[in-house]
Amino acid sequence: MLLPLLVAATLTALPSADDCARPLPPAPLPEREVVATTFSKVDGSVWSDWEWDSITTVVDVYRFGNESSLACRAHSHGARLLYNFGDKEFLHWGLNRSRDLHNASAYAGVAAALAASGADGLLVDVESNVAKDPSQQAAARTGFTLFMVQLRRALLAANPAAVLAFAATGYPDRPDSNKGAWPHFDLPALANTTDYFYVMAYGTDAFRDNQTAHSNAQLSMLHGLIAGYPKIGVPLHHLVLG
Repeated sequence: MLLPLLVAATLTALPSADDCARPLPPAPLPEREVVATTFSKVDGSVWSDWEWDSITTVVDVYRFGNESSLACRAHSHGARLLYNFGDKEFLHWGLNRSRDLHNASAYAGVAAALAASGADGLLVDVESNVAKDPSQQAAARTGFTLFMVQLRRALLAANPAAVLAFAATGYPDRPDSNKGAWPHFDLPALANTTDYFYVMAYGTDAFRDNQTAHSNAQLSMLHGLIAGYPKIGVPLHHLVLG
C-alpha cells in the first residue's frame, strides 16, 4: 500500500459541488507527489481523518460503486484520483492487453469511461509480463511498452490532464528482482511514457524472508532500491516510494 509521506503543493483551484466528480482541469504536476491509497467501497467517513493538506493524489485500489463520492472528496481538496488497474480491471472495461494491443477503439473506450467516471488517471499495476513461450519474451516486453504508449495517447486525447503511473516493483538492477519479473519490463521506456513510477518499496524485505507484505522497509534496502533506477536510466524524480 502506498502511504502518505509529508508535503504537497496545491494543484489547482478547487471545484464546485456541481462539478466535483469531473476530472480536475490541467495543472502542473506537483514537485512532491504524496499518495494515499484507499478502497472506494469503504465508509467514506474514514477519509475525514486524512491529512488532506499533504495529499496530492488518491489511488482507489478496487472500484466498487462509491467512486463519485471518492472523486468529490479528493477533488474538493485539490487532489487527483487514480484508479489502480491490472489486467482484470482492463478486461472489465473492454480492453484485452494481448488481443487488443493494436485496437485503438478499445483504448479509446477505456479513456472515455475513465473521464466519465471523474477519475484523473490510471495507476497500471501489472506485475507479471512473462511470456508462455520463452522465445517470445522479447516481443512480450516490447508489447507491454507499446500497450502503455497507446494507453497514454488515448487517455490524453480524452482528458489532456490525465495522469498515467506504473506500479514498479523490486530492485530494478537485480535480475532476481520479484522472482525475475524486472527483465520482462523495459523500465526506461516505461518511464518515458508515464508520469510516475509508484515503487512498491514495502516489498524490499521479500529478499530476506520471502514475504511481500511488510509494514515498512529497511532503510539500507531502500538505499539499494533507489540507487538502482538511475543506473538503468530512470531519473529519481520519477519515483514515488510507498
